[in-house]
Amino acid sequence: MDFIYNSTESAAAVANEQTSYYGSLYDGITQEQYYNNPNVANGAQLYYTADGQFDYDTMYNEFLEKNLSEYAAEYFTPILKEKEKQIEQKLLELQTLGEAMNAELQTLDGSISNQIQSNTIKLV
Repeated sequence: MDFIYNSTESAAAVANEQTSYYGSLYDGITQEQYYNNPNVANGAQLYYTADGQFDYDTMYNEFLEKNLSEYAAEYFTPILKEKEKQIEQKLLELQTLGEAMNAELQTLDGSISNQIQSNTIKLV
């Protein structure tokens, strides 16, 4: 829960900064800027609506999603990978224990069968 709270708060702050910066860069772009700087033009095109309004909300949401993904990849994914490794190790231990117990059961079963056949153990 701490991760979710802290990462969301941090991602939102960064998204606000990025939206402010790129919004000021793209919103109100002049025709000269549009035609002389293809990178700015391509970025600006993504955030204009059909009616010609600049869409800050879409930009903010994209930055927020990108930042949350980066935080998850950087901080949360390593924790999950470590937990996964621990689970795999425990599973391997349990499988090994199960195989050992099965082998012991097979040995006991064979021993009992031999004793029954040699009449050492009599079934009543």
